[in-house]
Amino acid sequence: MSIVVHTHSEVEESGQFLPMIAPRNIGLPLMNLVRLKAVPILQQLHLEERLLRTSSDNWCIINDGTDDPNIVMGLSGKPVELLEIDSVLRDEIPVIRRFTGGGTVIVDQGTIFVTFICNKEAVPGLQSYPRPIMSWSSLVYQKVFQGIGDFSLRENDYVLGNHKFGGNAQSIIKNRWVHHTSFLWDYEISNMDYLKLPKRSPDYRQARGHLEFICRMKDYIPRLYFIDRTIDAVGSHFLVRSMELKAIKHPSGTEFQPSSRFLSKQELEEAEFDSLTGAILIRTSSGGGITGVDVLAWLHPTIFWQVSIKQCLQVGQEECEFSHLSMHRTWNPWLHLGRTRTRSPMAKSERQIAHSVAKPGRCTDEVSSEDTKLEHLSAHLMMEFNPSEQIKAHKRTDRTITTFASNVLFRGSVLDGEIVVAADRGGEL
Repeated sequence: MSIVVHTHSEVEESGQFLPMIAPRNIGLPLMNLVRLKAVPILQQLHLEERLLRTSSDNWCIINDGTDDPNIVMGLSGKPVELLEIDSVLRDEIPVIRRFTGGGTVIVDQGTIFVTFICNKEAVPGLQSYPRPIMSWSSLVYQKVFQGIGDFSLRENDYVLGNHKFGGNAQSIIKNRWVHHTSFLWDYEISNMDYLKLPKRSPDYRQARGHLEFICRMKDYIPRLYFIDRTIDAVGSHFLVRSMELKAIKHPSGTEFQPSSRFLSKQELEEAEFDSLTGAILIRTSSGGGITGVDVLAWLHPTIFWQVSIKQCLQVGQEECEFSHLSMHRTWNPWLHLGRTRTRSPMAKSERQIAHSVAKPGRCTDEVSSEDTKLEHLSAHLMMEFNPSEQIKAHKRTDRTITTFASNVLFRGSVLDGEIVVAADRGGEL
């Protein structure tokens, strides 16, 4: 990884500032150009937010690629709706929540980033609202793609023909705004598997999958040619001055805390856990044939941890199958505090279910019934309100359960075992 500055003329001996790229455009507002190479995307986001909030200059930042794949979500994005969390956790793909709005993208070495950070009055006549800023940016890129493909702005995306290749996001504050774009010069097909199809999508997408919806810029324009043409296009609106990253000076005494950050593993696990707290729809059949009756069961997620579960009931439990079923799923992952019973002819034998005591080996005569109740309640609350512990317990339980039944009884009818989990976090369909 390196940070470099590319110029159109010789670098001054100071190594800090470079001559104007477009000296012919005297009278235009000044814009500082910072060119980066493979800078981590989180570092770039921190730089952008700092310049937005603490600087009074106009900036253009171009980052040619980033490091290993990262998923970048908008400020209000919900992981459970946008990500295949199981795959993300399994492959340890970093997830970043950025300070701007917009959608979700996975970025890597094949992504080119272009950012404009401007004062409100930098572009004459431009209103500081999302759509006018988006339209102005499309004018810049129309110059870049002039004579190359069929470029246009479709809703909030840059497209070539009917295929997206550039996603945009913005943040607008009182006197300044930032507009940044991630361009798909190239991408790994396998990386698309980490992203779900968004619930809300532009009309022109027409429910197309990721690979049918996007395209690669490299099929239309060389990488460095795109960057050079972008700088030239910016020069028609601003007096561009190249600057090294190390030459950027931040106002002293200004407190700044970036809001873009990595999401922790625990946050992703909890998001996945919350997705299972929605309604569970159990499709029933009776008399050996499907009747089409759908029973909406508001059941605790510990009852049905997996999308499809086949539980085993003991003889005599048919009439109260749901209460027994819930107890089975709750007791299986119960936290046991020791492995030997304290009062038994065979003191070293395996403990039975619910034979927990305050400390292994402590005589039960020394423990009051109230202490025992409190101990059981504490263990239960630990399981209920600590999703990560619950996830671990359920995984341990799933490895030990070896006997399943394909059906459970419900008012004399047979459940076919099909469980559809509604992903609504509020528990509503």
